[in-house]
Amino acid sequence: MLSEYPLSVPPGAGWFLVIILLPLLFLSPVIWADLKRKPKAARAVMSVFLIGIVLLMVFLIIVSPVMTKAVIDDGELTVRTPPYATIRLEREEIRAAYVADWRETTELMPVVRTGGTAMGTYKTGHFRLENGADAVLMTATSRVLVLDVGSRFILVAPDNFDAFVQEFGERVMIPDPVPPADIAASTDVKPMRGLPVGTRLVFVFIGLALLGVGYLIRFKKMLWLLSGYDESRVKDKEAMARFGGNFAASIGLALILMQFLDIKVFIFFIIAIIPVGIFAVYKMNTL
Repeated sequence: MLSEYPLSVPPGAGWFLVIILLPLLFLSPVIWADLKRKPKAARAVMSVFLIGIVLLMVFLIIVSPVMTKAVIDDGELTVRTPPYATIRLEREEIRAAYVADWRETTELMPVVRTGGTAMGTYKTGHFRLENGADAVLMTATSRVLVLDVGSRFILVAPDNFDAFVQEFGERVMIPDPVPPADIAASTDVKPMRGLPVGTRLVFVFIGLALLGVGYLIRFKKMLWLLSGYDESRVKDKEAMARFGGNFAASIGLALILMQFLDIKVFIFFIIAIIPVGIFAVYKMNTL
């Protein structure tokens, strides 16, 4: 018999999700008005793109948290944190299990999100810990059940944590009440370079798409692919096509190359793209 233990989004994080969705709702009429001025083919392409973004946001913000849960079966534990990871562990795969609080056992504190969701204490997906190890988290608190599976850690703390730990002990294995004295020595710590494979594929896909868009703008003069493009306001279409196409292609190429560099470089790139994007918008408004 399966026992499911969901993880609820804390109220504070819930408000954060609402704040993310509100701008999309307010911008929808503006985006629709802009699309109506574009050619029919342009409207079709942009509509498909925007619908895809909306569906992705709805999945990440609404559907994904509902599907996040830990499932206990006889001799088996499954941790689901869609779309980032689904981990199924049998009793024999778990080298150690114990309850710990990363505020006290700082080696287990997540320090870098490498492919997941983090809103305050709510954390799901892939993270890198203070001790350099990769970990999959499903928690909204610092007190978690820690599973050492050799190559990484699994940190789990669903709703009704005490009942979850008790049933885990009865049906899978009895966890130790305290962490081992030397966590690093008990685990084959293999620090992860870059992003998880699934996340890399997503960004490679986006990078290739931007390369394609850059090519169409630069060489095929499809300026309608530029958001907010108004032909009557453009002074030099050739310069606009050259700058807009090169910019889109450059961002796409950077996204592809970032997959093979350290995660800190990727984070720097994401932060740096904000002022670069503002400059690009300003530049195109002067052409």
